Amino acid sequence: MIGRIRSGTTFERLRRDGRVVRHGLLEVRYLLDGGGGPPRVAFAVSRGTGSAVVRNRLRRRLRAVMRELSDPARRPTFPSGDYLIRARRNAGAAEFARLHQDAARLLARIVERVERS
Repeated sequence: MIGRIRSGTTFERLRRDGRVVRHGLLEVRYLLDGGGGPPRVAFAVSRGTGSAVVRNRLRRRLRAVMRELSDPARRPTFPSGDYLIRARRNAGAAEFARLHQDAARLLARIVERVERS
């Protein structure tokens, strides 16, 4: 299960204090909270990505990717915290498999960082 980020203060805190990981078509800003709650996610897709249809399709694909990656049976699992996922300009033309691959790699890098610290 994934929660949604809706608060402007949370977005500001992520922008100001969040750690950044980039890979391929995606960039993730995250702040881990160490609690046991579900991760909370927001998506940032700029107008430079394409028309409204393209941006909305990309958001739907990213939500589906995050739902798959947050499955409790999957390893590694998402650490609890807040995540702002930003799609780069050329992400609008990407296939679902490419988005899934990039997001999975980002998750693995975040988990590696958590395990090292």
